[in-house]
Amino acid sequence: MSILDTLPVDGNLANTYSGLGTILCYDAKMDSALLVQHKALHLYNELDMKSHAALCQMDIAEVFIKETLFDSALHYLDLARSELHNDENLGQRCIYLGQLARALCGVGRYDEAVSILLEAERIALELENDEYQSRTYELLALVASARGNNASALSYQDKERVALIRDLDIVKTQEITEVRMEGEQEAKAAKAQQLMDTEKRHKRNAVLGVGRLVVLAALALGLYRKSRRTAHAMHVKNQELTRAQDELIRSEKQREASEVRTHIARDVHDQLGSDLTKLAMLGGEVRATAKDDPASMPARAADIERIAGEANRSLSDIVWGVDPQRDTTADLVEQVRTYSESLLKGTGIVYRIDRRHDGDHRPLNPGMKRDLYLLKRGALNNALWYAHADHVDMECILANGHLLLAVADDGAGFDLDRASRMGNGLSSMRARLQRTGGRFLVDSSIGKGTRISLKLELPN
Repeated sequence: MSILDTLPVDGNLANTYSGLGTILCYDAKMDSALLVQHKALHLYNELDMKSHAALCQMDIAEVFIKETLFDSALHYLDLARSELHNDENLGQRCIYLGQLARALCGVGRYDEAVSILLEAERIALELENDEYQSRTYELLALVASARGNNASALSYQDKERVALIRDLDIVKTQEITEVRMEGEQEAKAAKAQQLMDTEKRHKRNAVLGVGRLVVLAALALGLYRKSRRTAHAMHVKNQELTRAQDELIRSEKQREASEVRTHIARDVHDQLGSDLTKLAMLGGEVRATAKDDPASMPARAADIERIAGEANRSLSDIVWGVDPQRDTTADLVEQVRTYSESLLKGTGIVYRIDRRHDGDHRPLNPGMKRDLYLLKRGALNNALWYAHADHVDMECILANGHLLLAVADDGAGFDLDRASRMGNGLSSMRARLQRTGGRFLVDSSIGKGTRISLKLELPN
């Protein structure tokens, strides 16, 4: 940059600044690219080189598009409109229209973008330029997808792929042409060097300045061409990687959906099926004893009411488990409280529920939500049905991204060594927690109660 600042102000200097700005943009050095391009634009305006100034404004707009500053990009493209919108150079006009459509898409003006891209498509077809066609169809596919028109998006993607294949067939020819042009440029540089040697004694300072300019221009041109070929190859590879990633994501979502459907079917069969079978059997007993033993009717009715309540809780749990609107940590904490209170009310057990949720509501995937809830329910059922406890304390606390679920009772307790056979359901609880990556702790002894706790660090 310091060398360029010493050179005389002319079109060559402005072109060198512009080429350097393009190279910096490809290297993702956006602040430096903007600084250099603005220097080039200032020189073009000072020299009244309007068409070159318009191309420089397009380069500045490209930097803003890559930085997602679409309003700024539209400003510079509007400045270039008078020189490029009706440019007799159809190829340059097609590039301008594609760039303008990208900026309009960035601010959500899809209808205008489509109209401009259709004009770009007409020009690309008229020029029979496969590269312009491929870029135009790619943008049309993106706009159609953003507007929810998937059929049009797929159609444009097919056209883009066909144009891209045709364009790749001539890549070798293009590379040969570029090599030949580079050879001609080197020959011209050598000839210029010979001329400078003959005039060295008379115009030493001027010759040195021209020599520096020629070397810098050749270097900038070579780097630009190399960067362009590299960017094109990376573009093709990125498209292939994107397609592979999309296919992987679709497969993973299908697998997760299949697992969730399997769990729902198993829950319906295990929970509701058992309760409904009990209700059917009790109904048969009521009919059989209605005449022979009327005194037993209240007890049978109480059994039916209790089992119906259990079935209702099971159905509520299943609906909650598959509701996508309730897939957060806050919903989990609230569901644990609701279930615990509905189960313990009327049992005669004195209970306390410590329910806290500090920080943001974090999302939970359906599998983890179901596992955590069933772990808490299993621990509470152990305290209620097997411990014969008088007091039950429950904790459901989320703080600093860590979740604690705990159930403690003052009941009969059990021998941990003998419980290694896991006949009391602890084995299934431990296996379920291992899937979530948490820790499962059990503290119990005969006659001193039991405490089951589950600790887990939740993902962001």
